[in-house]
Amino acid sequence: MSDQTWRAVSDEVVPECVMALLEVYELAVERVGEAAPDNQLPTMIASIGFASPQASGMLTLALAPKVALATGASENAVRDWSGELANQALGRVKNRLLRYGVELQLATPVVISGERLTVHPGPGEHSSFWFATPAGHLDVYVSARVDSDFVWVLGEDEGGEIAPEGDLLMF
Repeated sequence: MSDQTWRAVSDEVVPECVMALLEVYELAVERVGEAAPDNQLPTMIASIGFASPQASGMLTLALAPKVALATGASENAVRDWSGELANQALGRVKNRLLRYGVELQLATPVVISGERLTVHPGPGEHSSFWFATPAGHLDVYVSARVDSDFVWVLGEDEGGEIAPEGDLLMF
């Protein structure tokens, strides 16, 4: 168990969570080295905030409606479903960060639509992850303010404490 930085943790966790989420919806996904080209700029941005004593910030998905449709959205619910995809992606990140002793509280997703949208990161540390799917690009951005005194140490797997994504829990 070695100490890590927020950047190292997020650079590992976020892409893995996004790819696993898209695979659940049987959407082929590949990590690529650059954002969507100018002629394919996203027309929707879904953003969701998070907070904990150790870190706060937001995860943002920039995508075309075709990407949301390819994951099962109906024509009438593309905006809502894009927000739900951001929520599910951050939920997966939240589950992974529990092993570091970080319990994120999630906000309600916000979705904006327009033409040729671009994302400009907020204050704090930033990470960008770009993905290609048969339906188009999905660009993911994470901005966070992180407690500089917090030590990111991966805890032992206690086995079974964290429910797998997609499970229904009755309590």
